[in-house]
Amino acid sequence: MKSRFAPLAAVLLALALAGCQSGESPAPEPPPAPEPEAAAPPPPPAAEVALTVTSRVLNLREEPSAKSAALGQLKKGDKVLLAEERGGWVRVKLPDTRVGWVDARYVRKGAEPCLADRPFSVASDPPFRMSTEGPHGRVVVEAEVGPDGVVKKTKVVSNGSGNAELAARAEGELRQMKFVAPIRNCRVQTFIYTYARNF
Repeated sequence: MKSRFAPLAAVLLALALAGCQSGESPAPEPPPAPEPEAAAPPPPPAAEVALTVTSRVLNLREEPSAKSAALGQLKKGDKVLLAEERGGWVRVKLPDTRVGWVDARYVRKGAEPCLADRPFSVASDPPFRMSTEGPHGRVVVEAEVGPDGVVKKTKVVSNGSGNAELAARAEGELRQMKFVAPIRNCRVQTFIYTYARNF
């Protein structure tokens, strides 16, 4: 005698076989989560820039303005640290932790002692020659002299001789001179030299 459940078992077996032959594969496993990358080391802190006061007396101000209230005074040679630069002014940190603004013209980068003030001097005299012939008179020439002590340009201020050649000769003599430029506020300066020549 056949079992009542035989047809049902056959149907279930057929469905199971059909599922195996469908070719569907089980869902793939998700890929493993990537390992977190090591955080890049923070950049090294910027080196602090040292400044040296070059003016005999320098006001430390609340704001970057000559009209701002003064917090105190610095003197020539004082060392401070640069915090910020803005429109010709420098925000500085003092060794006593005060912070304020100073005029950028009166500080220089670097903590080395600054050069002492000095006047200009003549390093080589003009190579002029005397002459008793021809026109006579006084020629005055101005020269712009660079920080390197070399004449950059000349201008005849007056020519009492009335002779263009003598004026040109005086300019030529002046251009051949060499100077030691002056130092003011720790900086070597451009300056004007006046050369007077009698012919």
